[in-house]
Amino acid sequence: MHQSVQQLAHMVSARGMDWLQRKILALPEACAPDHPDMSGLATAARIAPILSGFRGRISPLEIVVKRRVSGDMIRQAAQRCLNGARDFPTLQLFQAGNFLTPEDPLWQLACRTLAEDGETPLARRLCACRNDTLECVAEVALTRPFRDMTTDQVTAYAHIVLLSYDFRTGRIRVSDKRSVTRIYDNLCQMADWALQERCTSSVAWTAFCLRLIDSDHDITEAMAELMQFQRSDGSFPARLVEGDERQEFSDGAYPTLLAVLALHSALYRRWRGPLPVPTQSRPLHAAIRQAADAAIVQLGEARPTLEQAVILSRATGRDWIARIGVPFRTLSPKRSIHIATLCFRDPISARHVRNRISLREMPGLNDIGQAEVNWLQGRPVVITDTLPEALLALWMRAADADDADAFMHCTRLAAHFHLCPLPSAIVRMANRLAAATIDLDVDATLDDRLHQIQRLNMMAQIFEPAEELAAAA
Repeated sequence: MHQSVQQLAHMVSARGMDWLQRKILALPEACAPDHPDMSGLATAARIAPILSGFRGRISPLEIVVKRRVSGDMIRQAAQRCLNGARDFPTLQLFQAGNFLTPEDPLWQLACRTLAEDGETPLARRLCACRNDTLECVAEVALTRPFRDMTTDQVTAYAHIVLLSYDFRTGRIRVSDKRSVTRIYDNLCQMADWALQERCTSSVAWTAFCLRLIDSDHDITEAMAELMQFQRSDGSFPARLVEGDERQEFSDGAYPTLLAVLALHSALYRRWRGPLPVPTQSRPLHAAIRQAADAAIVQLGEARPTLEQAVILSRATGRDWIARIGVPFRTLSPKRSIHIATLCFRDPISARHVRNRISLREMPGLNDIGQAEVNWLQGRPVVITDTLPEALLALWMRAADADDADAFMHCTRLAAHFHLCPLPSAIVRMANRLAAATIDLDVDATLDDRLHQIQRLNMMAQIFEPAEELAAAA
């Protein structure tokens, strides 16, 4: 851009940012999910960190957003996503967690659920989880020619472009280099359409995406169109038409945020801020650590029972059996079977139990109970290769019926088999149960908390297995 245009862009961007900051600070400190301005606030929470990335330092808008968007609000949005909510404000606020709360296990579980939901738009799924399959689907969607365009199509396309852009290398992640040319051509076609339709968001999105792909692409015309229709209060209208009436935040937030985003791409050209924090690949294990820390604080200096010590040993990898103090020479058969269930497929807790407790022979057990007792006693255990169809059917039925007890019983049985990828219904049910554990009330009793930790231990064994099976102790 010419220097005079660049100076004007700085001024227009600053006025737009000032309008956004004033409107956001006027909102309540904790907006309810049904607040009329929640959509605008959630969109600001998603875009503000991107502005910071282009500026190379924290954006004033991000500072203001963090005063009105808390980690609890994003956790609540994640919980609503886990429960099936797919409304625009909830998804926008939830996806702001990619920058604001990326290491929160509850948020990560919601990402898994969203990525598995085939009814959710591709851009939302790609934001929740990046994998080879989704990226291949995204490349096909981006390279497909467009004929009839709408504002929603342009917005969805721009979201996919943004999520496919790799800030590390400064280019789109595609398998075929020719795909970049097709994407560029599509965006140019969309940019012409957006200017003809006088749609503020479409003009801003296409200009921003073209600048991502080619930092030298001339977007002066688009910027000039945007800047000349800024309202006197600093906001931007939904359509590029003359008008000077002041806008409410619910009306002007979205076009103003996108206009400021496009102006930033014109002014700063390249991403120069810190990269987004990688997503947590093992949220169940992270949740176990958090819950175990809370249980340890709650336990204090008291001596744990044997069951409590076993659960904490499995959760932390430390020898909590030693804290019991009183040696258990022999356990009753019923209690031994229960301890074997708690330790199954965890070599550390099983070894700690064997070092201090005398285990008696228990004949007459079924195959499942005998395998668990053998693991506890350090004997060879065979993990079968194929999950029986009958067990999978029962597991699916429990997930569909939202029957937590039956689901966990099937989860315990499934630990005796090597598993292939599981149906999405089972994964979603596991995510909901894990989220309920993470959101356990702060006033929960120690026994309730340890019961939930054991549930997490069992689910982590199935849904977040180690890369290599640990040898039986």
